[in-house]
Amino acid sequence: MQTSQEGLLQTLLHQAISQCRARGFDTSERRWESFALSRDFSESWTWPELEKAFKFLLEEQDPSLKFCFFIDGLDEFQGNLDSLMELVTRISHYRNTKICVSSRPWMIFEDAFQAKPQLMLQDLTRKDIRTYVEDKLTDTPGFIELRGMDEEYARTLISNVAEKSDGIFLWVVLAVGSLLEGLRDGDHLVDLQKRLDDLPEALNDLFRRILHNFDDRYFPDASVLFQLFKVWNGPVKLLPLALAEQANRNHGLVLREEIQPMGTVDKYYKSLHMRRRLDSRCKGLLEVEPVRRQISENEVQIIRDVSQLNIDDGKLLAECRVDFMHRTVSEFLDKDHIWAKFIEATGEDFNPYAAVARSYLFQLKRIYSDPSIHRASPLWIPIFGTLEYAEKSWKQKKVTLNRVLDELDRSAIVLLCERQGPDGLTILDRSGRDQPFNWPAPNKSIRFLGFLDLVIKFDLAMYVDGKLTEHPQHKPRLWSLLLNIGKSKFEYVIDGEYQERRVTPSVEMVSVFAEHLKLTDQETTDLKASVSIGNDEFVQTVEEIRDKQRAEQQSKQLQRRPSGPQSSFDDSACTEFADAPDDLSVSTYTSTAMQGPQSHSRFPLKWSMPWKKKL
Repeated sequence: MQTSQEGLLQTLLHQAISQCRARGFDTSERRWESFALSRDFSESWTWPELEKAFKFLLEEQDPSLKFCFFIDGLDEFQGNLDSLMELVTRISHYRNTKICVSSRPWMIFEDAFQAKPQLMLQDLTRKDIRTYVEDKLTDTPGFIELRGMDEEYARTLISNVAEKSDGIFLWVVLAVGSLLEGLRDGDHLVDLQKRLDDLPEALNDLFRRILHNFDDRYFPDASVLFQLFKVWNGPVKLLPLALAEQANRNHGLVLREEIQPMGTVDKYYKSLHMRRRLDSRCKGLLEVEPVRRQISENEVQIIRDVSQLNIDDGKLLAECRVDFMHRTVSEFLDKDHIWAKFIEATGEDFNPYAAVARSYLFQLKRIYSDPSIHRASPLWIPIFGTLEYAEKSWKQKKVTLNRVLDELDRSAIVLLCERQGPDGLTILDRSGRDQPFNWPAPNKSIRFLGFLDLVIKFDLAMYVDGKLTEHPQHKPRLWSLLLNIGKSKFEYVIDGEYQERRVTPSVEMVSVFAEHLKLTDQETTDLKASVSIGNDEFVQTVEEIRDKQRAEQQSKQLQRRPSGPQSSFDDSACTEFADAPDDLSVSTYTSTAMQGPQSHSRFPLKWSMPWKKKL
C-alpha cells in the first residue's frame, strides 16, 4: 500500500496528525469533522481527496506548527510520477514545511529538483566503503599472501570494489563475501578481479547470480531454512530455528524428548552449528546478529567474531536474531518465479508450519522447562506457538499434528500442574486455582477449562473430532463449548509479538459439533448459515437449537413418567444438559463439577471433569 501514491499520502497524513496530537497541538478537530462529513468513508480515498486533506492539514492548522517530511525511494512508487512530483514541489512551497526525498537518479527527478539542494550518496559513502573493504580483506591470510606478491594490485582491487559499488553498501557486502570466498579457495589476484568484474551492478541481478551459485547439494537445505524463516511470525532466533530444522529431519524426535532443561553447552553447540549452516547454505542472504555481552550496567560488548565466544555465551548465542541481510532480499525472494525454485527444491509435501510447531514443543520441553520459571506466563509462549502453527499446518497444508498436540497436552500438564518448585508448590498452586488438573490461564482475557476448549479456540476441528469420538463422555459439555466459540476473544504474546484472536466459528468446526450433537440436517444448515452472519447470530442460533432440543427431551421424559401420586419428575434427569453451564469460567466448573479422585494420568481428566448426574 505504501508504494502507491495514495498509500504515501495516507501514511503522511496519519503520521502527521498522530504526532500533532501526541505533542498537544490543536489539530482543529471540529474542522476535521466538518471535512469528514463531506465524503463517504465507505469508499476508498481517491487521489484528489487525499490531496485536499493534505492541503487542509498544512493550511488550516496553527501557523506556529512546523512539518518536516522524509520520503525515501520515490522511484519505487507506482502510478503517475508527474502528479507525485507536483505534490512534492507544492509541499516544499509552504513556509512551515520542509521535505527531504530520495530516489535513483532518474531524469524525471533530476528535472524536477535541479534547482533544489542535492547530494549524491555515493560521494559521501565512498570513504566508508573503502574502509569497510579494507577491514574485511586485509587481515585475511589469503589476502596477506597475495599482497606480499603484488601490493599495488591488491590496493587497486580494493579501490575497484569501492568504485563499482556506486555507493550501495549492500552491494559491497555481497561483493566482499564473494571475494572472501575466492581468497579461502586460493584465487590469484587476477581471479579475484574477474570475480569482481563478473558481479552484476544491479542488486536483483546480483541476487540471481548468488542464487545461481548455490551448491546443488545444499540448495534443498537452503530452501528449508528460507521457508521456515518466511512462515515464522515475529523475530526468529538462532536456537529455535535450529530446533525447527532438527524437528523437520526427525519428526518423532520431539515426541521422545525428555522434559528437562537444555544446558548451556548444548545451547552453545546447537546454535553455533546452526550459524555455520546458515552461512554455508544461505550465502549471506540470511544473517545472524552479533552477540551482545553485558560487561557492566552501562556497557555492552558487541561480538561479531564467533572465535571470541566461549561456552558460557551459549544462552546469548542461542537468542541471537536471524534476519535477511536487507529488505531487498525478501522482496527478491517474493517474486513468484524465484520462490517457485525454492518450493520445487523441497517439494509441495514439505510443511514448514509443522516444523515450527515442533520447534515450539521442543522449546517447551527443553528451554521453558527450566526450574527457575515459577510463573505460567513464560510457558504460554511455546504453548500458543505450538497451537498456532498446528492450526496453520492444517489450514495451509491439510496436515494434522495429533501426536504433537497430545504431547503438548501431556508436557504442559507436567510443567504447569505437577512439577513442584523449591517451595513445594506447582505453578498451578501459585495461580490460586482449586483443581490441580485445570490449566492456569496466562491472563484474564483467556477463559477456558483444559485442553479441549483451548484447541477448539484454535479451530483444530479434525483433532477435536477425533478426541470427541475417542472420549464420548464429553457430550454434556458440547453445548457450552459450542457457545463459547462465538463468545471468545483473547490476546497473547509469542516471541515478543502481540497477537489478538477473535474466535470465529468455522463451518468445519460447526460440522464436527453438529455430528456429535446429532443435529438434524436443517439445524446443521441453520447453524452453518449463522456463521457467515456473525458471532452474535451464531450464539443466538446455538441457544435456539439447544433450547429446542432441551424442550423435546423434557417432553419425552414426561411421556415416560409413570402415573400415580408416588412418582416425581426431576428435569435435571436430562443428562445431556445437566450441570453443563454456558459460562466456561473455571470458577463455575471447579466449584460444582469435580467428583472423585483427582488425577492427571488419564487423558479425559485433563480435558474436563466427570459430571454429576442427578437421577
